[in-house]
Amino acid sequence: MELTIDELARRTGITARNLRAYRERGLFPPPVMRGRTGYYGPAHVEQIMRVKRLHDQGFALDLLQEIVEAGEDALRRAERLTRPFTENTAVVVTGAELAALTGHDDPALLRRAVDVGMLRPLGDDRYATVSDRLIGVLGTLLPLGATGEDIVGGMEALRPHTDAIARKLIEMFLPRADRTDPETLERLRAVAPEMIRGLLELSLDAAVRDTIAQGHSKPKHSS
Repeated sequence: MELTIDELARRTGITARNLRAYRERGLFPPPVMRGRTGYYGPAHVEQIMRVKRLHDQGFALDLLQEIVEAGEDALRRAERLTRPFTENTAVVVTGAELAALTGHDDPALLRRAVDVGMLRPLGDDRYATVSDRLIGVLGTLLPLGATGEDIVGGMEALRPHTDAIARKLIEMFLPRADRTDPETLERLRAVAPEMIRGLLELSLDAAVRDTIAQGHSKPKHSS
């Protein structure tokens, strides 16, 4: 495979102008020159996509330049830092499939699901779910009477709280000096979900008991 700069732009989804800026910073190797035309191969594409993923995760170009200059070990370390906490498999669905599943064909509700992070738009009325678990959640809640509005509204209400919990966990488990240490992050990945699950189960148990108690305390109406 040999690609010109314009073909490389189409392959990577990065404009030719930005690719030239990447190249000037040394973020990927120079092309093989034939006459006045440069050609790029699979190794270039792989390196560019690695840099693009890190850039999308918030790494500034100046920092990426330092990482690439430091070598492969530094690049792998950066990639480990940005690895998702859960290894979920996204499911690609169409807007029509979501409407059939939820019983709602509501573009506004779909936009809200995107904004809260449940879905990622891919174009052409296609969406990637945040994880394969989402379809399972919908399949469980919808038959119980929950609506698409209930589920999206619930996610909107919960998301600020889960974000706050995540920030608190970072403060608790990652001392400032260790926040860029992949090994420390690996330990956090291992323990944090189990800790939150245990606390949530305690809270759910208490909430269910309260609900049952409130139900028994309501006066019964005689017919």
